[in-house]
Amino acid sequence: MSEILQDLAENYSIGRPEMAEHPNRPFEVYDILRRSSPVKRVENQPRIGGPDASGWLLTRYEDVWDVFSDDEHFSSIGLMGHSEDNSIPTGAIALDDVDPRVMARMAQRIPMLMDPPEFLPYRRMMTPLLSPQRLAVREQYTRHLVNQLIDDFIETGACDFHSQLNKPLPGILTCELLGLPIDQWRYYADPIDDFLHREGPSALMAKSESYEDSAFAKMQVPGMMGMLRVAEERRREPRSDIISELVKNTHEGRELNAYELGAMLSILLSGGTETTTSALGSALIYLGRNPELRAQLGGDSNAVPAFVEEVLRMWPPLMTFFRVVKKRRELGDKMLEPGEIMYLCLASANRDPEEFDEPNKFCPDRQPNRHVTFTVGVHRCVGSTLARMELRIAIEEVLRRLPDYRLVEEEVVMTPNFPSAYGYLRIGAQFEPGAREVS
Repeated sequence: MSEILQDLAENYSIGRPEMAEHPNRPFEVYDILRRSSPVKRVENQPRIGGPDASGWLLTRYEDVWDVFSDDEHFSSIGLMGHSEDNSIPTGAIALDDVDPRVMARMAQRIPMLMDPPEFLPYRRMMTPLLSPQRLAVREQYTRHLVNQLIDDFIETGACDFHSQLNKPLPGILTCELLGLPIDQWRYYADPIDDFLHREGPSALMAKSESYEDSAFAKMQVPGMMGMLRVAEERRREPRSDIISELVKNTHEGRELNAYELGAMLSILLSGGTETTTSALGSALIYLGRNPELRAQLGGDSNAVPAFVEEVLRMWPPLMTFFRVVKKRRELGDKMLEPGEIMYLCLASANRDPEEFDEPNKFCPDRQPNRHVTFTVGVHRCVGSTLARMELRIAIEEVLRRLPDYRLVEEEVVMTPNFPSAYGYLRIGAQFEPGAREVS
């Protein structure tokens, strides 16, 4: 074991620059911790919109699953920063009465930063919006969109998969599903992508008075307000989109107010764009470096779904999730105290040899594959079906139309923040030029 790996494990902090020196570095550190200290005390960890926090880093699959499933002892409230006000404004609040600072506090709050039973009515509103039945009718449009994007570069013989396919695909599709103008997809998708991937660890670790004052929360407000303006239009003239469906809901006998709608729409927007972009990048890079597998999948589309699951297991787009201890509880040989942060390392749980045979080996047909990339329990990702559909269709069409693509390795650039948000800034590729199909 190298000295740097030992030091990173013993003095763990996800914000240390050495964690980003090599794509495999985070996984190597987590392998050490899972063997030596699976429930590890960590001090002064950076936190969005608040002071550094201390708590426990969990790297074992069993422990991560346990905490996600235990809503009695662990909470999702208060994860983002240290806002003293975790309430949700109730009553009739119109768009014209919105306070931008309160709206910033609501960013991604419903239902992600709530606990049962209060979060359940909101979750029940959201689940049907992205159900397999609803998304099945969008498969043809999704395939059409993928091929439109490929048409834009296929005649040139070269592309940047990230900027020309991986990023616009979920951005445009999410806007189409929500009911936002698809020609404005960058307005809605770029701010979160830029914050997580381009600005790097410094953005995530920047200090602020509270979560609502943080750059992460405030950068989401313009998009939230834009979506609320569309929601006002849909109240008057509904269409067949998610926003139209959402505004029809009521809570405690009243219409959803502007803050509730903004919070719910912000999580649908961010969740709809980030996961697919990052995971598709990992998939296309692995296939670009493994031409035999690429040829195999190109000849058997039925094998693509299992390949997608293995990509999600090996390189989860968000490497760590969080909970707060709300009741004293023992875990392993450690006693967890109320208020402590739990750092649930999905990237490590997904490579636990107690759950997965040869966990660091990519097995494209791995069965079973019970990875925790979309988390588990009541907060399991509501958009997982959408992400899987997009990934499957995009991979099928790339393999059909660009079967000979080759990575330009010097043009493969990872996000500087990949120990936290695993993804890419650029994925250069070359291929034999082809003909347009859609237009």
